[in-house]
Amino acid sequence: MHIPTTLVAIIHILTAIFLIGLVLVQDSEGAMGSSFGGSGSSNSILGPTGAPNFLVKATRWLAVIFALTSLFLTKVSSERSKSALDDLPVATSTANPGTGEAVEKAPTQTTPEASRNQTPPANEKAPQ
Repeated sequence: MHIPTTLVAIIHILTAIFLIGLVLVQDSEGAMGSSFGGSGSSNSILGPTGAPNFLVKATRWLAVIFALTSLFLTKVSSERSKSALDDLPVATSTANPGTGEAVEKAPTQTTPEASRNQTPPANEKAPQ
């Protein structure tokens, strides 16, 4: 079964938005909550114990969904992605015997067009 990546990305974004909203709605359990107006007034709609239990469970489920979609999107993107540096030729370096410093050599081209356009060294004869 193939799951479209776009659908998972949309679910991931919506889950993140809802997760942020749920975390902001909940009362904090420390002293910081009362200093920012968290005197228990938000529990009056669903009762004193109904809202926290529902909000905590919903937050946990959304966190699990967010983590799973994150893992899925990471796996898919790592399979598809290709670095821009993957296509670059690798430069080789050799140590200069006199100074010990590394001397960079330009990578040689190995394409047939490049081999036809190269001039032979002075001690070799050109092919006829």
